[in-house]
Amino acid sequence: MLVVASDTVTHHLADDDAQTRILFGDGAAAFLIEACPSTGIALRSWVMGSDGAGAKLFHVPHGGSAAPWQAPGNGDPRGATVSMQGRPLFRFASQRGTEMLLETCAQAGIQTDDLDWVLVHQANIRIVEQLQERSGIPPEKWIVNMVGIGNTCSASVLLALADLLDRNMAEPGDHVLLAGFGAGLTWAAALFELGNAKVGRTASATADRLAGSGPYLHGPR
Repeated sequence: MLVVASDTVTHHLADDDAQTRILFGDGAAAFLIEACPSTGIALRSWVMGSDGAGAKLFHVPHGGSAAPWQAPGNGDPRGATVSMQGRPLFRFASQRGTEMLLETCAQAGIQTDDLDWVLVHQANIRIVEQLQERSGIPPEKWIVNMVGIGNTCSASVLLALADLLDRNMAEPGDHVLLAGFGAGLTWAAALFELGNAKVGRTASATADRLAGSGPYLHGPR
C-alpha cells in the first residue's frame, strides 16, 4: 500500500499576510507498506471525523466551478489566497485533537503511558504544546520537526514519521500514534505497532525560502 501526501500551500499565501506567511511550507512524502505476517506493522485502532460547520475557518475563497479563481489584478486578489481564522482553529486543534488522541488509545486498549512515539500534524508549536499538556503524554515521546520547514499541511505527519525512522529511534514493537487535523474541519488518528522498517531517501519539504529533506519510507518486507 502506497500512501502519498503533498501540498504546495505557499502558492496560495498573500505576500503581505503575516498571519499565514510565517507558518507554512511546501512538502511531499510517501509511505510504502507491504504485507508481512511475521514482521509487519499492526494497525491497532483508528479514529476519524469531520465537521463542515468549520469549513471557512481555513479555506481559499475562490476556486473550482462554484467560485472561479481570480488572479491578482482581476477582481479581489485575496480571493485566491488562504483565509485563516487562527483562534477558533487553535481551540479546535487543542480540544478535538486531545480527545482524538485519548480515544485512539482507548480503542486499542492501551494507556497513554504505553505509547512510545506520538507524531501529530505539525501545525505550530503552541498547538503541539497544548496537546502534550492536555493529553499528559510526555514531550520526549513527541516528534516535532516544524523548525525550518514550517507547517507542510497534509505532508507533515508523514514527514515526521520519516524523521523518526530515518534517525533509527523506533524499535520493533513500539507503539506509534499518528494524528492529523485541519481544514474541513477534519481529524484522524491511527495507532500502529511497528514491525521492521527499511528506509530510503526521497521525501522532501521546503519552507518559504528554506529547504530540508527526509527519507522515503519503505514499510516492513
